[in-house]
Amino acid sequence: MEALVHQLEGLARGGPVLMVFEDAHWSDATSRELLGLTVDRLKNLRIALLVTYRPGFEPPWGARSYLSALTLDRLSGSEGVTLVQNLAGDRALSRDVIGEIVERTDGVPLFVEELTKAVLENADRLASVLAVSPASSLGVPATLHASLISRLDRLGTAAKEVAQIGAVVGREFSYELIVLRVNGGQAWRASLPW
Repeated sequence: MEALVHQLEGLARGGPVLMVFEDAHWSDATSRELLGLTVDRLKNLRIALLVTYRPGFEPPWGARSYLSALTLDRLSGSEGVTLVQNLAGDRALSRDVIGEIVERTDGVPLFVEELTKAVLENADRLASVLAVSPASSLGVPATLHASLISRLDRLGTAAKEVAQIGAVVGREFSYELIVLRVNGGQAWRASLPW
């Protein structure tokens, strides 16, 4: 690890360095340790380090005077429209299609990007489907689907069960429903009408 940090220091002596570490919340202990060593050395180097992570992740390097945290919220409607228009470039999408993309993606930038790409790749077919189909009838774009499945696989069986409950029940469901299902499901089975 010291060799890697020394290599990074050498790069910084040659010019400014931008280092990006995405999804720190999924990183293993060794990667977090290396990141911590890197953060320790940042103060005196020409390195801009960008670390992304989800809420709930506690960065192991703690607060430092030379570090800044920025919380990114969901996109507003107008920000979603702007993102769709920028992604579409010179390929015009109707206001209705842009509105559907923004509404169906719920302000999540990755979803906005993936659904916009899917619409652009299949513009004739998918744009008309968006206009007449309920949101629940559309599938997740293939690239996003593969990413989500991979992430679910890493989370384990309990997380998959919670995702399956959510897929059936909808966006909102009670904590008790999850606990009943994940903790053996006896009460879950007993409460079903069939």
